Amino acid sequence: MATRGIFCLRVNAVGTDIEYGHTLEEQDSDGGATIRYLEGPKSGLLIHFFSYDELARLFFGWEEVLPLRLQRTWREPRDRGSWLQWEAIWRR
Repeated sequence: MATRGIFCLRVNAVGTDIEYGHTLEEQDSDGGATIRYLEGPKSGLLIHFFSYDELARLFFGWEEVLPLRLQRTWREPRDRGSWLQWEAIWRR
């Protein structure tokens, strides 16, 4: 029997302005990327930034309840750039 339910998602998106020193650890063919922060509050952590294509592939065949959309949050002061996140809800 197939499992059914709702999946709500909010994840980092490619295109985020990364404000702290980091190294690129992995670049996926679908556009996603993983970095390792070298400084700042997440120093030492691996953080993945998802591409649209990557998420569309992962949830292929799921019914969209809230279509995949990009949410931008500006940092203060604004010249520090913005943080992008994908949001969506799917049902299966």
